[in-house]
Amino acid sequence: MKVIHPDPISSGGAQWSILAIYGAELKKSEAESSEPDTARALQTLKAIWRNVISTPGSAREARTTFELGNGDALITYELDALLMKDANAAIEIVVPKATIFSEHPAVVIDKSVSPNKRQVVDAFMQYLWSDEAQQAFVKFHFYSTTNDAFNQANSNLAHIEMPFTIEYFGGWDKAYPEVIEKVFRDQVQRK
Repeated sequence: MKVIHPDPISSGGAQWSILAIYGAELKKSEAESSEPDTARALQTLKAIWRNVISTPGSAREARTTFELGNGDALITYELDALLMKDANAAIEIVVPKATIFSEHPAVVIDKSVSPNKRQVVDAFMQYLWSDEAQQAFVKFHFYSTTNDAFNQANSNLAHIEMPFTIEYFGGWDKAYPEVIEKVFRDQVQRK
């Protein structure tokens, strides 16, 4: 199997993917024996990485590389797979038993918002959490974070049996150095 996977050094999407693969094995082993098995998670990550033939600089470039006919499999966001399906791509989406729920926050950089635009920016930020906005997200294959009933309305969204968030690793402050650097970079990529 030839796998296309974005480069975890340059791609945030690829870092989410590394955490998804590693964390999925931790969650599954924890469910089986009540202890996360880091050796098993490392072996799974290594096994997948041995089949990676191309590491484009971003998740979007990886998708394009795959769409151009390279590789047998693409590791990507569910959103990208659903967008490819929407475009009638002849692909199969494989839904894992366990995976990470990648959360991408919206933030306002105070020094970048002029006083005369503050009211509009604040109104937009409030709107993001409204039912109308959350339903629009779901329509375009993003998950609602406020109402799971909205997610159920999009039958294309996967049901993940064992979801987890970045907090499973102790947040990004721990996930990046402990998994991306010490596991992926030092034990998988350098081998």
